[in-house]
Amino acid sequence: MSVPHALTFTPTVEMIPRRPRARSNITFGCFNNFMKITDDYLKCAAEILARIPRSRLIIQDTTRIEARRRRMLERIKKILPLERVDVRLGRDAYLDDYADVDIVLDTFPYNGGAMTATALCMNVPVVSLAGDRYGARFGADILRAAGLEELIVGDQKNFVERAIELAGAPIDVSDRLKDSALLDTRRFVRAVEEKFIDVVGRV
Repeated sequence: MSVPHALTFTPTVEMIPRRPRARSNITFGCFNNFMKITDDYLKCAAEILARIPRSRLIIQDTTRIEARRRRMLERIKKILPLERVDVRLGRDAYLDDYADVDIVLDTFPYNGGAMTATALCMNVPVVSLAGDRYGARFGADILRAAGLEELIVGDQKNFVERAIELAGAPIDVSDRLKDSALLDTRRFVRAVEEKFIDVVGRV
């Protein structure tokens, strides 16, 4: 038996799936460490906002360092319209902030990990650009394990297009996630155990 996926994720009791919001204006979000946000990422976000009138973007750090927020604002104003971007510091009650977001835009080339899995558990879809190395494919691994391969893209152009398509045709992530390999920790552990037994048996 092979290991079905590279990882599994066990949501906490606080990770209650949010119902899709009944809003006419789409809000995109990024809850990854600010150090993962590149200018190419911001340029893709700018194109998405430009093509979806009245859409917004929330960028929330994982720390509470005000200097990092100021630095991000300086970067954003060169690429994105500041009036359509909400730059926030991290906080303990960050799970509540997923209720403000319709679609998460995963960072690249350094993808999110726990934040991506958390978003899915909160019923928020994530668009992820898969690169050519581990750190750039972590988001794709999570989405594949979740049975959400259609949210994985291979380049920046398709990153923008998929986000726009998803904004017009939202999906119910929680319905797909509940029976997925991402949450099947028992199966994953059993597969790893069998792999260890197989390897030891061949030594």
